[in-house]
Amino acid sequence: MLENINAASVQLLTLISFAISVVAAVLAIDTYRLLRTGEVGNVWRILIVASVLFAFTLALRLAENFDWNGFRSLHLSRVGELLFVFALAYSFYLQRRAFTQAKIAEEEKPAASSQVRHSKERENEDADDLGRYYAEGGVPRG
Repeated sequence: MLENINAASVQLLTLISFAISVVAAVLAIDTYRLLRTGEVGNVWRILIVASVLFAFTLALRLAENFDWNGFRSLHLSRVGELLFVFALAYSFYLQRRAFTQAKIAEEEKPAASSQVRHSKERENEDADDLGRYYAEGGVPRG
């Protein structure tokens, strides 16, 4: 009797998890539509794959719990879990890489603006020299 209650509870929890994972996959796809470009878009693509893999894993687990067509003996949900973890880890790697690139670009930005400032100062000095040349009666050679 207790075994039947526990089995029913596991099946119910798996079904609820499956429903929530489908909603999460839909939300991930919707978020990707907003952020399609750049490194962030790449990360969301992988997260969508991970969400779909998780939903697929839970569908397989549900089939295993009900032992549909002998699914329990195949342990396919374990393969799905492995693929999900790989996709999740890869998305974290991509996100870390994007943050690192953004940090490096931010650190290089002041140096680049400093170079632009020095270049503009040189242009102004050249213009001042040319202005003095004309003011002193210089005639451009043509």
